[in-house]
Amino acid sequence: MKLELRMKYCETVYRRYRKASKESKGRILDELCEVCKYNRKYAIWKLNRLRDEERSKVRRRGKRSRKYSHEVLSILESVWESSNYPSSVRLKEIVRLWLP
Repeated sequence: MKLELRMKYCETVYRRYRKASKESKGRILDELCEVCKYNRKYAIWKLNRLRDEERSKVRRRGKRSRKYSHEVLSILESVWESSNYPSSVRLKEIVRLWLP
């Protein structure tokens, strides 16, 4: 069976596999292994890979909004610079001391 035909066949089997019950999935896998001469584990991997490709097309993320304004960041940067560039844990304590 040629590669293109196998891919088309796998896609049609995937659609059936996704909608099938647990008992039917075993029979569908047996059929796929027999037709394409795949090992059972490889057939499962192949079907899961088609599922991942389908998910990646749909999922999109938005950008995160800024947590702090530019004014707050400039003040924090000046405190960080004047206190000789401490780590984040030490900077938190320094800011608490400098706030009053």
